[in-house]
Amino acid sequence: MNAELSAPSREKLLHTLYEAAELEHNLMCTYLYAAFSLKAGAGEGLSAEESAAVAGWRRVILDVAIDEMGHLAAVWNITAALGGSPPFRGRGNFPPLDPRCLAGKRRG
Repeated sequence: MNAELSAPSREKLLHTLYEAAELEHNLMCTYLYAAFSLKAGAGEGLSAEESAAVAGWRRVILDVAIDEMGHLAAVWNITAALGGSPPFRGRGNFPPLDPRCLAGKRRG
């Protein structure tokens, strides 16, 4: 078996890294959403024991989200080393230039 190995093109590498970045970003957001969706304390109907258990779950989920942030940083560092930059696909208005669109502002 004499298979010839060839290196992928820079464009192929960048495309693959962009896909990896999307995956890591989506996973990170999913874990963060899960962590901050958990109930927190007696005010939300949890007993002291339940509250302690949920706090432990939240910490574990946040640790996984932090790991995903590290993976995302690594992907972007490799992308930058290859001369690439983050593509903000579908976000022509990013960041929003209209101050009424900023977080915490009422639209009207």
